[in-house]
Amino acid sequence: MSEQDTHPPLALGKKQYGIIAQAIERWREGGTIDEQLAERLSNSIAVASFDWQRTAPLRIHCFHFLSCDRRRSCPGRRSLAGAA
Repeated sequence: MSEQDTHPPLALGKKQYGIIAQAIERWREGGTIDEQLAERLSNSIAVASFDWQRTAPLRIHCFHFLSCDRRRSCPGRRSLAGAA
């Protein structure tokens, strides 16, 4: 096994993955690359999974911030008059 084969696949978004996978397939079909290289290239990319649990706290914080900003009052927000 070569050093290059030990690297984890490059995680790409769905759209980017599709573009690259399509290019690899076209190169293979057109004879630009052989079957072995096409397989190695295809195995070197993957669709990145989206971690909802990591982004959930951020989404909640953003929602809280936006809803407080619209109301001009927010539970837990210190009054500017009381801060002096």
